[in-house]
Formats: sequence, structure tokens, C-alpha cells
Amino acid sequence: MRTKLLAAAAATVLVGLVGVSPAGAATTTDQVYPDDVATQPENTPPTKSWVAYVRNAGSSAFQQGPATPPLGSGSLRISTPTGADKLTVFNFDHNGTDLDTVDAMSYSTYRSAGSLQQVAALNLQVDVNGAAPGGFTTLVFEPVYNTDQGAVVSGQWQVWDAYKGGQAIWWSSNPIPSAPNRDTFVPWSTILAANPDAVVLGGVGVNQGSGNPALVTNVDAFTFDDVTYDFELIKDLDGDGIPDTAPPTNKDQCKKDGWKSFNNPTFKNQGDCVSYVATGGKNGANG
Repeated sequence: MRTKLLAAAAATVLVGLVGVSPAGAATTTDQVYPDDVATQPENTPPTKSWVAYVRNAGSSAFQQGPATPPLGSGSLRISTPTGADKLTVFNFDHNGTDLDTVDAMSYSTYRSAGSLQQVAALNLQVDVNGAAPGGFTTLVFEPVYNTDQGAVVSGQWQVWDAYKGGQAIWWSSNPIPSAPNRDTFVPWSTILAANPDAVVLGGVGVNQGSGNPALVTNVDAFTFDDVTYDFELIKDLDGDGIPDTAPPTNKDQCKKDGWKSFNNPTFKNQGDCVSYVATGGKNGANG
């Protein structure tokens, strides 16, 4: 489970590998599992650090794959069957972060169904006025407006750099200085220069909005500021491909230091692991 769970859950919700490698470097990687994410209707306060906000038939699910994800073995699948559906997956741990301190934003996508340049977008809920009244908006990064990073294609993982040294292209859901309407697409650095007091107010994450029928996007390796999030279906903290809750079922799993990779139970040596398997668990670990 996330180490900072509920760090900003009190925030008010105002929800309205191919490509360029991200320039920024995250300092930590956090694995996110199905039980870390609450599924809720739109416009409801978050009950966990991670929330999947649902409109109509929009849905999300953790899965293994597809293909080889950029981190671990799993990813987060987002589906919008019709143009009226919407699914937003937000993390609230960054609430209150000054935007001008952020130097890394990126994510990876795998489109298995969809057309044209449709794919999940990156969304940030922010207040461009800081402590002053008003100023709330959602800043949106979409690969379709960042053509220098390549075209969206199906059937392969692609990396999207939403920072790119401040040159990644964004738009704003509400009028703000430098972005007066939804049809104004400007570099990240332009938004910061015109809104020096902007802070995160709410969630950061990925969104598959209305108007994207029959779109299925898997997302992984979402980076914001100093954290990269790795979406995983199974808990495998040691990265050996075996769920942490799974005991060994074959003595070969104990060999070549394989006994060290088990967490439930743990073993003191290879012989201890082999004995456990041979007796079907009757000889308990560390016996």
C-alpha cells in the first residue's frame, strides 16, 4: 500500500516503449495495487490517495501486461465504450505542490482499441491564483497536440513527456492567463510564466474523457514531480514475478537463491524451502 496513503484525502474534489524519454528523473517509485484505489462517482471527496472517478460506463481495472509494460508486469486499463463515458484516475498526495517546483511529468500508454489520435490524457487540478479567490482549472496534456513526440499508434507502449524542459504543450479547461480558452495550446513554461502562484489543488493523474468512444488505454509509469507510480495487479515487491502471497510449489523454485524471494512464508535457506515443498507445507518454514 502507498506509504503516504490519505496524505491529502481531505482536499476538496473539483473534478469537472516508443517515444521521447522524459527529461526529469523521479527519485522514488511507488507500486500501486487494486486495493489502493477507490472507485467513486464524479464530484465526490476522495476516500483514498487514489480514486477512479466514473461517469456512465467508463471503467478501470488492473491487469497483467499488455505485452511488456515499462515497469513491472502490470498496468492500469481504462475503457470508455461510448462518447458519453469518462474515467479519471487521480492521486491526491501532491495537493498543495507549487507548479514551478515540478520538473518531471510523464506517462506511458498502450492503446488496444481506438482510432485517430485518441489516447488517455494527463490531467492536473490546479489553482492558478494560489491563495487568492478563484483560479481553479484543470490543465490537460494530450499527445495529439505534442506532434514532435510522435503519432499515437495501437499495439505498443509509448512514452509521453508532459514536461520536456517546459516545452510540452498543454491547454486549460477554464480561462486562465496565457490560456484564455480550450482552443489555446501553449508550452508548460508559458503557463508557469503567466501564473507564478499556481499550485496543485486536488488530484493529478490520467483521464479518458467524454468524446472518446470505443477507446481502451493501458497506463503505466506515471511520473509527477519526484515520484513514479507503477501500476501492478499483484504484489511482487521483490520483482521476481511471483506474487508476495504465493508460497513455493516446486523445489526448483527454491534453487539458485530462489528461496530468498518468498515473503509468505520466508525461509532461512534452500533446504528449508525444499523441505516445505516436499511436505506440502507440513514442515513449516524456519523449522
